[in-house]
Amino acid sequence: MKVKSLICAIALFAVAVAASAETHWGVVAGANINKLRVEKESLDPKAGFHVGLLIDKQLIGNLHIQPSIVFTQRGAKAEIEEEAMGVTMTSESDVKLNYLQVPIEASYRMPLGPISLDFIAGPYLAWGLNGEVETESSTSVAGIASDVKATYKNIFKEGDDGEEPLYKRFDTGVRLGLGTHVGSHLGVSLYYDLGFVKLDKQDIKDEFASKNGSFLISASFTF
Repeated sequence: MKVKSLICAIALFAVAVAASAETHWGVVAGANINKLRVEKESLDPKAGFHVGLLIDKQLIGNLHIQPSIVFTQRGAKAEIEEEAMGVTMTSESDVKLNYLQVPIEASYRMPLGPISLDFIAGPYLAWGLNGEVETESSTSVAGIASDVKATYKNIFKEGDDGEEPLYKRFDTGVRLGLGTHVGSHLGVSLYYDLGFVKLDKQDIKDEFASKNGSFLISASFTF
């Protein structure tokens, strides 16, 4: 119910913004560098992308508000190698997470001749659509190796056998960024999305809990 109420509130907010004067619709797309933030683990970044629609509304002077709805990719990679008693074990994991995300950006656009310098901040809400974890492990003893590959698809939903999902669907956090607008239609921005939600569905210690974190470079065009 809470998630549905939030989505309804966002939809009503977007309609209200769009119905007011000096409002522009547009498109946005770009690249992500994602990394799950885990205090006690060292994870590698994973590339992704985002694409969606936005509304740009000038509020007062140089202050704008820009809600959007985008498909965005999250995730991370991990590689572990251990050796003991002549046995070498390696494991590689690739976490792929796909979200429908709703950032609500407030930006102050400082005029600098034909361009502007944009200071951006605001919350975001995200809903997990699907995803998977691919793992590949290898055990080597006396030069003889055995490999095992596995794919875990029950990221956000319960498995057919009743297996519990790996991650919670809902995520929220804050977006901070800097950008520029060339004229009144073309924008380019650099962001960092800082997730607040502990994604793990299972009850684990805080130092091993996963949270989303992503750097983004994004281009937008409004009509």
